[in-house]
Amino acid sequence: MEDIKGLEEKYRLRVQSVQAVDELVAKIYATVEQNGALDKTYIIFTSDNGFHLGQHRLLAGKNTPFEEDIHVPLLIRGPGIEPGLTIDRLTSNIDFAPTFAELAGIQPPAFVDGRSLIPLLQRKSFLSWRNVVVIERGGYQLSQLPTNRLVSLPVPNLTGEREPLDSPFDNQVGGNFKGLRTLQYTYVEFQNGDVELYDLAKDPYQLQNIAKTADPSLLAKFHTWLIDLGTCEADKCRNLENKK
Repeated sequence: MEDIKGLEEKYRLRVQSVQAVDELVAKIYATVEQNGALDKTYIIFTSDNGFHLGQHRLLAGKNTPFEEDIHVPLLIRGPGIEPGLTIDRLTSNIDFAPTFAELAGIQPPAFVDGRSLIPLLQRKSFLSWRNVVVIERGGYQLSQLPTNRLVSLPVPNLTGEREPLDSPFDNQVGGNFKGLRTLQYTYVEFQNGDVELYDLAKDPYQLQNIAKTADPSLLAKFHTWLIDLGTCEADKCRNLENKK
């Protein structure tokens, strides 16, 4: 009960903090409008990470591959953007630099990863967008396992009862990982060798790890894809992201 009360208090304080942010954004908007610059100004609201508050039986924190932690708000208004438009595509914080560069009329260096969001905002690139983003915590080298050995990796059973601190990715225990978030799946390899796979179409709350029962060829595909995306840069990464 004390843990639940603590989570509720943290949630309440976070909501109160956001109210102050709302007031700040409103003042900035009003100032830009008063200066007559609203029709040539983009206002972008986002965050650096998500946050879980009790989901998956975890106490407050971040640094997991779950949806609550890898999603961030991204609101953009400005010239040429349709009001009220919602875009359901995979984006990442590596897209901010190319986006800002295009808005400023600057060519980013050739080594820059990510891609400009402007074609999406102008509804010009819905059919040629990425199909995967990399998610990760901590730094370590992925095992260059032969794909026919991937299925032998130990896979934790998360379908039964477990205490929060037993989680391989709990903040207090550690659990660095690298993974992929596709349009349908979340695939994760942990530093200790554990593998997790969630079918978000059937299991949007990520309650059933299906790595043990998944088609071995699907696991091998994700493993190879993750290795390749971990060693690429710039156009090579963008080409890999466009694969299916």
